[in-house]
Amino acid sequence: MKWKSLLIFTILAIGLILVSVPPTKAGSLQTQEYQITTSDLYETNPTLGNDDVSDLVVYTAKELLPDGSLAQGDIWYQRLDNTGAPIDPAVQVTSSDRDDRFSDISGDYIVYTSYDSPSSKTGKIMVYQISTDEHHEVRTHEYLREARIEGRLVVWLEGDRFSAQVMMYDIAWLGSTFEPILIAGPDPSNYDVEIGERFVVWAEFVWSEMYNQWHHDIVAYDLESLIRIEVATDQGLNEILPETNGPWIVWFANEVGTYKTWIKAKNMDTGEVRVIAEPVSEYEGFFYPSIDGDLIAYEYMTWELDPTIEPIMSDIYMYRLSNGEIFQVTNDPYFEYFCDIFDQRVAYVSDRYGNEDVFVSTFEFIYEGDISVSPSNYDFGDVELGTASTTIVTITNVGEDSLTISDVVFSSESNPDFSISYAPNLPAIISQGSTIDIEITYTPSDFGASSAILEIASDDNDEPMVIVSFSGTGVEYEPPPSEQISNILEFIDQSVEAGTLEGDGPGASGKGRLNALRNMIETAGNLIDEGRIDEACRQLWNVYRRTDGNPRPPDFVTGEAASELASQILALLDSLGWSEP
Repeated sequence: MKWKSLLIFTILAIGLILVSVPPTKAGSLQTQEYQITTSDLYETNPTLGNDDVSDLVVYTAKELLPDGSLAQGDIWYQRLDNTGAPIDPAVQVTSSDRDDRFSDISGDYIVYTSYDSPSSKTGKIMVYQISTDEHHEVRTHEYLREARIEGRLVVWLEGDRFSAQVMMYDIAWLGSTFEPILIAGPDPSNYDVEIGERFVVWAEFVWSEMYNQWHHDIVAYDLESLIRIEVATDQGLNEILPETNGPWIVWFANEVGTYKTWIKAKNMDTGEVRVIAEPVSEYEGFFYPSIDGDLIAYEYMTWELDPTIEPIMSDIYMYRLSNGEIFQVTNDPYFEYFCDIFDQRVAYVSDRYGNEDVFVSTFEFIYEGDISVSPSNYDFGDVELGTASTTIVTITNVGEDSLTISDVVFSSESNPDFSISYAPNLPAIISQGSTIDIEITYTPSDFGASSAILEIASDDNDEPMVIVSFSGTGVEYEPPPSEQISNILEFIDQSVEAGTLEGDGPGASGKGRLNALRNMIETAGNLIDEGRIDEACRQLWNVYRRTDGNPRPPDFVTGEAASELASQILALLDSLGWSEP
């Protein structure tokens, strides 16, 4: 781990990525890990690709010398099957006494830097064609580093650290007299070159007038328009180690003079700048982003107490640009680092067996339905006996996959006055973003409060059972005044026909008084319909006094039903808010 400790100290000199533990995710990640290398050599810098035959992982292998240093490197590649598992023996691309490293792959080609020795910066940029097993020299220079390839284009840095140039070469020129193209440099000096299908990106070392010190900016070269574009130029930040894929460019951003650091990404089509990781604690850090399509993979480290000492843990995480979700790829007490993402795989190095071995994890996003129920509780309020009230419970799938509702029932302790008056056939499958409705009816059978619990069962792993609480109160039915008037008139007619009510008066006046009483009630009804409630109440009060059994004023009716008639008139007056004068 000595070489890795030195690497960490180098990065710390330019700043730490200080961010919090990734947030809870809406989806989950299913991974299958495969160990690619098992030798005693130290295998590092894995890069994934596909040559139209299969997926491959390319890496550098070095021997650890007795003094703790590493010998010269060789380039290897390993073919993978459709699950990511290694197939066939690994292929050794180089086997000379030179130091071959900084490998990258694109299609049928592997590019690497071949140094004269492990301590030399003089060397050659080499291209190896997998299908023909041929090596081609692209460039020889006294100072070379960081060869990268995309399609037919190879880029690298050429020159010492204070005058490094960004160079580009089309491998279609192999065998011709065409020379590499100078893209940038030597003033200012350049670092960390990478290439995607649309951009070449790198970091420029420039002077900050605002802070009176040197810092790094991110710059891109548009391969379509052939122009230089400034990507990130904050004078207060060291912006370094860019990667690019499609319209996106991702990089580190370190606040000058501090450990405060971010991972940022910019969409060059829309201008959107996204904070992938933001500073929270000085005891954690993120390194080496790799981007492919919608995904950014990176290395997450934690320190126990002091960020200037070697970390205690390192794992690989992924960030999804489309929805901001973060997923953990590895989770063990060992160190995983130097990640590269391609298609549905992540390659990385792990020290779990005492030296650096290459691993590949094939991953799949697992999304599930996510239930949301509204309302979560509902009060029907006062409901008159003999009547019913309904409401709708809406079940929504807010997840990213289908949701199955398996059962909807009231709990055993629920009042039977609550019922499900409509529900779809179960089980019911709700697609992403869709809803179903459940109609609930409350029909009180007795006076007073009652309650019920509706239980909704689904395949939502987080909430397999959701409950909705219901309440309501049964109250006596009180017909409106106009209905009471009709009921009273009907009661009079039925009672007269039954012989339990008749007019009271001497001679033929009894029949006249009965008709007069009925007319008085009808008049009160008309007054109620016109909104003349006070006049109607006075009229009804006179009717009541003619039925109450008191001698003064004399009653207009007599018989067994007379007292019930008086009670009905008094109840109507009460419902109208009348008080006895």
